[in-house]
Parts: sequence; structure tokens; C-alpha cells
Amino acid sequence: MIRTFPSDHVTPLRAYASLRARSPERPSFIFEWGGGRYAAVGYRPRSETLYPNGKDTLATLRQDMGEIHAAAQSELSPSEFAASTSRDLAAALCLSLIGFVTYEALQQSLGLEPWGEMALLSRFMKGPTVVVFDQQARTMTIAGTSDGAVRRCAWELAQDPNLSPLPLPDMAALPEFLSTAPIDSVFAAKTAAARTRIAAGEVNQLLLARTFKVPPRNADLLDAYRALRILSPQSHLFFIEFTETPFAPAMTLFGAAEDLFEKHPTAAPAAETSTDVAATINELEATLHAGARVGTPTAAAARLARTLEAGPRMLHGGAAGYLLPGGGASLALGRASALLYRGEISLSGTGDVTAEGSAGEACQRDAQPVLASLRAAQDALRAREAEVERKREATRAAEEKAKAEQLAAQADAAADQGSKPESDA
Repeated sequence: MIRTFPSDHVTPLRAYASLRARSPERPSFIFEWGGGRYAAVGYRPRSETLYPNGKDTLATLRQDMGEIHAAAQSELSPSEFAASTSRDLAAALCLSLIGFVTYEALQQSLGLEPWGEMALLSRFMKGPTVVVFDQQARTMTIAGTSDGAVRRCAWELAQDPNLSPLPLPDMAALPEFLSTAPIDSVFAAKTAAARTRIAAGEVNQLLLARTFKVPPRNADLLDAYRALRILSPQSHLFFIEFTETPFAPAMTLFGAAEDLFEKHPTAAPAAETSTDVAATINELEATLHAGARVGTPTAAAARLARTLEAGPRMLHGGAAGYLLPGGGASLALGRASALLYRGEISLSGTGDVTAEGSAGEACQRDAQPVLASLRAAQDALRAREAEVERKREATRAAEEKAKAEQLAAQADAAADQGSKPESDA
């Protein structure tokens, strides 16, 4: 079921805030392409697929792409497979995979085992209700698996979202309670060891990653995403929220990317195109390997970096976005990105140990846009708490004033009663 409406009364961000607030127990997402024509919002998917540690993620994705392609042949027209218009894109997204692939999923092809603490390497939702915004035509197209899903979405979009004002973010600000892994002294020792290995000829160049950690402390990561939109306005932006299931914990990821892996789908829904659909994952893998910020040669640098780094890079070097039934794809190549997982926000930055200057400082510069956005989310939380306290104090003062006035009135009434002369017997 597909319906198109004017979008003059709602923006993609406000649409996402409305839908997210009305189904907080279900996964959701928003994608905004820098300088692009379209934006997409989705929620209430029918299912999820997890790609756990120890499983060949990319091989499984190839298989899953073939399955959604086969299932969509009876659902999509040739033009919808091509997804060349906002209406067709909305129809295709309803039958797509939406989620992320971590950098560690690529390491399997290099013979490196994922980090032991990683429970999964990728996660995708399937079959959401979606809203595609056409910024040029000023329309929004809602697509869902049923008329009821589309009608519900249209009604919820008309509701006013609870978006409080956001303090203007400061690109130089750091979040409170920030910690790094490894700590400065250990990272300096790792950098020195890396330079020794480079001098020995193991690699030509090496970039080491450092992880930054921030406790959420009730800050809303959607506020951080809103701040990142201001700090990186021309970037490809994403915000994906997975809720807790019996098989996986809740997790939220957001980020901004300068680069996009984009592949236009085929217009032919025939079964023969399944090879092309699987080839999409091959191209994605090649793109991620080519863009991996590990150094040169890539494979040797990745192996050396793994021995020196303190933990997984996760989205730094991975990708987040969607894979269409016709073999199309649009995935932001994660660099400035963060992940809330198991009660902790983590993000990575990389620094070139072969370049002049401090690799540790380079790591922080790499991560700074997201670090600043997290500080903005903390500031927004404090501002809301202060406003709640202000209203509470105002209510308390009003109640105390009313009570005092009531007591004064009672005292005046008693005084008036006492001053009256006694009546004649």
C-alpha cells in the first residue's frame, strides 16, 4: 500500500521524532543524504536478522539479499525494483534490509577472528513501514505492507513530536565523563611499538584506532544526532535504533559520513538478476577494504593494527544504510559514528603513526564531531532538567502562595468574627 502527501507540514526529523515516540518498543531509522533529493524514515519492521560473532557476515548477507530479491518478485513492479522515484524507493524499502555492517565483519576475510566481547557483527531489520521525502517535489510517500499500516503512519505523522529546543553545539566541546581506551600512556607505548614495526619493514603506513567511551546518563542520542546535523550539514547522516529482543540487547547507532556506497538497482525483477544482487555485497566488501583506515598494504596493516589496538572499531570502517531487493544499496561509510550498546556509548577515531604530530591527538580530531554532538545531548538533557525544576519550583511557589493567602483569609475571617458585638439576649 502506497500513498503520497504534501510534506509542507513536516520535515524528515520531525517525522522521525513522531514515529519513534509512538512506537518506542520497535526499531526505527532515519537517513538523510547530504545535499541529496531524498530522505527516508522507517519504523515498526516485521522482523530482524542478527549476524553473530563467528558467522561469516558477508556470505550470509549475500544469501539474504538473494532471498529478499526472490520474495520481492511477486510484490514489486519493474519500476519499483529500479527505485528511481520516491514512490518506487518507498515501495522497495518496505522489502529491504536496513541496518549496519561493522568493520570487524571485514576482518574475517583477512583471517582475523572478531573480538571476544562482540556479540554480533551486523544487524538488519526487514519490512518496515517507510516514509520517503522528496525534497524537490516537497512530497512524502508512505509505504507499508497493509493499508492499516499506512493509515496509522499518516495519522502519527500528523501528531506534534516532543522536540525541545537544542542548545547550539560547539565543535570544540567534549562530553562529560569521557574516557579513552587505551589510556594516554598505554597508547603512547603502542604508537612507539608501531613505529618500530614500521621501521622493520612490516608495513609502509599504519593508522591506529582509539576508542572513546561516554556513559549515556539518560541523554537522548536523538539529541546528539540533531547536533551532528548542525556540525556536519553536508554529510550523509544516519540514526538507527534497535530495541531489545529475546535474542539481542537494545542498541542505537548514529553518525555522519563523507562517503557513500551507492549502487543503483536493476529494473529487471527476473530470477537471473540474483547473481547481480549477490555481487552488490562483493562490491561493498571491496569498497570497505579499499577505504579501511588501517594503512598500507591493507591486509598487513590490518593485522598489525589488530595486535596493537585495545578493542573493536565497530562502525569506524563499517557501513550503515539499506540494501534493496533489486541489488541497489545506499550505505554511509562509517567514520564519524557512535554506538550505544550495553549501557555504554563508544566511538573510535584513527591516527596515522607515520605522520608528524601525535597520533592520539589525531584520533580525537577524527572523532571530534561526534564527541561534540554527545556533549550537546548532555547539555540538552541538563536544559530539560532545569526547565522541569523551574516549573516544579514555580508550581511549589504558587501552591505556597495560595496556601498563605488561604491562611491569611482564614485569619481575617476569624478576626472579623471576634470583633463583632454580641447580640442582645
